[in-house]
Amino acid sequence: MNIIKPHKLEQGDTIGLVSPSEPVFFPDKYLGGIEILKEMGFKVKMGSSVLKQVGYMAGNDKERADDINTMFRDPDVDAIITTTGGSCANRILPYLDYDVIRDHPKIFLGISDITPLLLAIYTKTGLVTFHGPCLLYGINDMSPYNKEYFIKALMSTDPIGVVREVAPRKVLKSGNASGKLIGGNMSAMRTLIGTPYEPNWEKCIFFWEEFTTEPHVIDRLLMHYRLTETISKVSGMISGNLSACVEKKYENVHPNLERIVVDHCKDEKFPVMFNLDFGHNCENVVIPIGCHGTIDANKNVFSIDETGVS
Repeated sequence: MNIIKPHKLEQGDTIGLVSPSEPVFFPDKYLGGIEILKEMGFKVKMGSSVLKQVGYMAGNDKERADDINTMFRDPDVDAIITTTGGSCANRILPYLDYDVIRDHPKIFLGISDITPLLLAIYTKTGLVTFHGPCLLYGINDMSPYNKEYFIKALMSTDPIGVVREVAPRKVLKSGNASGKLIGGNMSAMRTLIGTPYEPNWEKCIFFWEEFTTEPHVIDRLLMHYRLTETISKVSGMISGNLSACVEKKYENVHPNLERIVVDHCKDEKFPVMFNLDFGHNCENVVIPIGCHGTIDANKNVFSIDETGVS
């Protein structure tokens, strides 16, 4: 695959906003996010269906896909940021124009249910996409950490390097690993397995996060990744912040999430790091999908060694 890197963001650039999954249910957060982007020196352009609602979707499938296609075609738009996540982004995968996306490479940033889009675009076009804060969550309430890594990942051609630790990390399996960074929300990216949009997991650093998913459900998810031989292909694993993943159904037996993760990786030789700063309701480093990263679990270090922009 030929990797394509979008041009870096600069002050004065125009950011296109799209809602590829659920509607904007919180207009105050939406407006707050726009204000933050303007304060950072950007102009903003809204997609046609960015504020639409069709039940739990922000417009029908074709409308949501057309917004993304239009933003990639639009010469006045320099980057594309998603407003929020949801549960239906994978419905628009057949309607994206991957030739247009390949021919007009731009920053595409999102998190959570946007994961299938990030991975599908990378897989079908070679364009580096970015796992990181969306408009309503992470930009609207932009913390100094989020701003630091937004700038490092999207506005500089220098590699991010060692990712600074905020929440206490844990090493579940020691060792070293390097490879392309592939991942996102584990439930959402599981929907790509067995489809033409599934990424190449071979020797990648597999990063994943979940939100309010109970440990016994994460156990089932990880087992699916084992059964599909995904886990056996990767060179290393890192989880995001899982502090909201609290057991309710089996709280009387207290299933331990760390032990669950170790159990699914015990027969593998790769290192595993736990509770890094990405995911929901936490600080978020921006991770360029398809770029080279390194884990040194012996030193509790995760680094992003390759820039995602040109």
